[in-house]
Amino acid sequence: MAVICACGERNTVNHALICQKGGFVIRRHNEIRDIEAELLDEVCISVTKEPCLLPLSGEVVRGNQADEARLDVSAIGFWRPQEKMFVDVRVFDPNCQTYKERDPNT
Repeated sequence: MAVICACGERNTVNHALICQKGGFVIRRHNEIRDIEAELLDEVCISVTKEPCLLPLSGEVVRGNQADEARLDVSAIGFWRPQEKMFVDVRVFDPNCQTYKERDPNT
């Protein structure tokens, strides 16, 4: 591991877990996404990584509203036959300072 991160900060294990520029956040996310897609491919059909979502047509939603919004994995047949499901992977650091005062049940 490099001594100095791509963002210019000192590279520690904790910094590598949270840095969006030179850390392992994206790498960890993509590893989980790929493993999830491989496992779903064993039991589902039409497993796709990073499928584009349909454009919004007046719906009010939270989150990414861009025309080419994507989720991490989609598959058909997980919950019910011929039903499509979408999965969004979220990677976070449970030891992050912003979580220290939070109730873990929320």
